[in-house]
Amino acid sequence: MLKVDLEEIAKIEKVPRKGTKDELIKRLAKKVRLKNLRKYYQGFVAKREFDIFKHGLVPPHRIMSKDEVKELMKKYGLKSLKQLPRILVTDPAAIAIGAAKGDVLEITKKSDIAGESKYYRLVIHYRRK
Repeated sequence: MLKVDLEEIAKIEKVPRKGTKDELIKRLAKKVRLKNLRKYYQGFVAKREFDIFKHGLVPPHRIMSKDEVKELMKKYGLKSLKQLPRILVTDPAAIAIGAAKGDVLEITKKSDIAGESKYYRLVIHYRRK
């Protein structure tokens, strides 16, 4: 179980620490942004509390460079990055590697039948319905 010190986070985020715990959580939810979520996750990894990439079912992810993205678009005849499948910026793997909106991730999956397959995902903020 992950233990979070609300008082410490409120202090870091400069959120007033008055009222009930529920009110504090609501104020923090409004204030805390994705960059801070990344910072907290990376802090947990640094403390070696957990690292999702050590799990056998989580394939390696990496952020592609601008040149690699251009080659990818040319290779597959893409006119826009929006044609790629998407991954949310809040995905634990995206947070762990520090991906931001607009980055393209390369995911390398291994299989006994196909060998090694590469998948590409565009990092977005939210999912459209």
